[in-house]
Amino acid sequence: LYLDGTAIRELPVTFEKLRGLILLNLKGCKNLHLSRSSILGSLTSLKDLNLSGCSHVELPENIGNLQHLEELDACDSGIRKVPSSISRLNKLKLLCLNRCKDEQMGLQLPNSFSGLTSLYRLNLGQCGLEEGAIPDDIHCLSSLLYLELRENNFVSLPAGISQLPELKQLALARCRNLESLT
Repeated sequence: LYLDGTAIRELPVTFEKLRGLILLNLKGCKNLHLSRSSILGSLTSLKDLNLSGCSHVELPENIGNLQHLEELDACDSGIRKVPSSISRLNKLKLLCLNRCKDEQMGLQLPNSFSGLTSLYRLNLGQCGLEEGAIPDDIHCLSSLLYLELRENNFVSLPAGISQLPELKQLALARCRNLESLT
């Protein structure tokens, strides 16, 4: 279902009946408001969800119900906090949260990434991440190939990054406070 660029304001309750929906593209829906209790979590067959450019969305607390989700693109969206239930998405391969932050505070990540065992691309660039914002168990992302952390505010990288066996690319451009890579 492609609703990208439309003036949709909220997902209708009838979306709960779309149990077989595998792709939902809401890219650039600037008027869309998704709250923490959104029905989005009831679309359990979703494999691909695009919320990029949706400036008024939040990830629902029940995002972990989307057990088949493989791609979540929420770059440039209104997301300020990633619910801990995201760690239940063990089929998630791509997670893009680039430029998700507000003026006062950086993006709030969950305390653990432990269940994201299929994730191979993680984009957290320009999220205003401070020291300690990245979960210590980042080493659990055993399939991670690409990690984008450019333009953040941390001083050092979590030790777990050095334990990522498949990591091919680590982007740290313009991390002006970065003092240590170990």
